[in-house]
Amino acid sequence: GKSGLNVFGESVRAVPGRNMSALKGKGIGEVEDGNTYVAKTSGRIYLDGKRVCIDPIYTVPGDLGIGHGNIKFNGDVQIGGDMHSGLQIDAKGSIFIKGHVGNCKLTAGKNVTIGKGIQGKYGCEIIAGGDVAANFVEHCSITAGGNVYANSLLNSTVQAKDSVVVTSKDGKIIGGSIQAIQAIKVKTLGNESGVRTRLTFGDTEELVARLLELTKRKQKVEMDISILEEKAKALKRKGTGAPESEVITIKRQIAQARILRQTEDAEIMKEMAEIQDMAKRAKENAHVRVLGVVYNGVIFSSGGAAKLQTEAMKDVVFVNQSNQVVCMSPEEWGME
Repeated sequence: GKSGLNVFGESVRAVPGRNMSALKGKGIGEVEDGNTYVAKTSGRIYLDGKRVCIDPIYTVPGDLGIGHGNIKFNGDVQIGGDMHSGLQIDAKGSIFIKGHVGNCKLTAGKNVTIGKGIQGKYGCEIIAGGDVAANFVEHCSITAGGNVYANSLLNSTVQAKDSVVVTSKDGKIIGGSIQAIQAIKVKTLGNESGVRTRLTFGDTEELVARLLELTKRKQKVEMDISILEEKAKALKRKGTGAPESEVITIKRQIAQARILRQTEDAEIMKEMAEIQDMAKRAKENAHVRVLGVVYNGVIFSSGGAAKLQTEAMKDVVFVNQSNQVVCMSPEEWGME
């Protein structure tokens, strides 16, 4: 502290200070100046007594209710109880909820796992970059970048870039619309009352559209890289007339921009390869496998062809042959 004056102009001596001890915690580091602390990892910052902690997992020990509010987190989120209706979770990582989920919205960059079940009342929405797994799903919209696993899907809308698997002892799909690019595997499909249930498999129109979009992006990135390379060559030529410091700055900017474009190009190439592999596997292997009973009222569609099931059948496979959806035994299709 510094000495000063009071309102009467009298000198007031500063009280000598003392150095504070270094901060302690988890996930933080101290830089050389001794006063600045930085995060070692992305995550949730909180105080644990006098400790400053950064946890890569956002944890709610019990239920997530209105009093807690919505969660937006750059990592994984874990809920130890139920998630009440009207709330949202937006996580860059995965979401795990131990209990039930009501009429909520969940968005995850990776996987979503529900320990018990989902009762959405037609308002629940789940969007995941990876897999989605739940005990039971009722009245929910699910979009998954990978697989969807459940013991039952009732009156729900499901889109999976890979497969939908409902093959437990009581596994059933009743009502709603289920779509998978690779396969749909289920124990019981539909019910005795013939409730309308639609299954779509092997359709790759969305993949083709994405592939076209990526191709256009790749062409633009390659053009950007070509322009940057021409600018770099121009700077190497004599007689630019620019000061040396300016030339160095421009070269650095070009180099940084080139690295960003090349990184983007590599990411595009990786996604294009994944899409091509997915489309190839769908063409060769897309099917619906019913291990138990398929009832009348179920509609199968693939590649523009459709088939309405008019009778109950057991242990069958539905595939697209010559642009027609046909039903056959597992042995006929080559399954053991």
